[in-house]
Amino acid sequence: MEFKIFKQMEIKKENYTPEFQEVLKHCESNKLFLGEGNPNSKILIIGKEVGGGSPKSLEEIIRSSDDDAKRNIETWTNPNGYDLMKLKTDIFNDGKNPTWSNYQKLVSKIIGKDLGKDNYNFLDYCFMTELSQIHLPNSNYDKNLTKEESQEIKTIRQKSVKERAELLSMPFFRNFPIIIMACGHYPRELNFDIEKVFSVEWTKETKGLSIGNFYNLHYGTDKILIHTRQVSLGVTNQLLFEIAELCKSFYK
Repeated sequence: MEFKIFKQMEIKKENYTPEFQEVLKHCESNKLFLGEGNPNSKILIIGKEVGGGSPKSLEEIIRSSDDDAKRNIETWTNPNGYDLMKLKTDIFNDGKNPTWSNYQKLVSKIIGKDLGKDNYNFLDYCFMTELSQIHLPNSNYDKNLTKEESQEIKTIRQKSVKERAELLSMPFFRNFPIIIMACGHYPRELNFDIEKVFSVEWTKETKGLSIGNFYNLHYGTDKILIHTRQVSLGVTNQLLFEIAELCKSFYK
């Protein structure tokens, strides 16, 4: 894959690589959430799940998940290409996002460039997607449900993660030299095989820095994959900076 950096309004359809066109077609056919940011970058960030909104019933969760995936795909099939500025505007209208603020800090450290704190221009230098596209209000949502409802949600999430494992196994995603999986316990809980999907090998060591802050280090051919916690509230600068330091040599 050839990597190029495009500014936020220059990600045009003619700049889509064959690998990206392949995953876009796959997502269209299977109604899958694709992602956000710069598909021609060197950094891939994978979060827990598509967030936003407060669906209450299972039917609302499924409907909003499908709607969000459809909207996401439509941004990429737009004749003018992906409108990253619109995404940033939508985020700003919702107020500051702690997870995205930490992504900004992390990407800034990896690329060795001060991106500032007042806008999410880290999206110019990375591509983001999610491990699950089930649109839950939060990752602990199912803990407030009955046993039967909780099991149903888990089954739906596992199905989503299985579908997305197939998606993430495609060359576009596997070819990123830097992959950061900020999704905590989800791979273990939802049977996602990191080593198989991304063709990497875990060093068999978990680095624990403080309560809740950890990372697992994986390497593949010319790439690094770091599995860590969701980088929202409670994440430490030490964790972000250590991860960034490990990734720097792969940003070339």
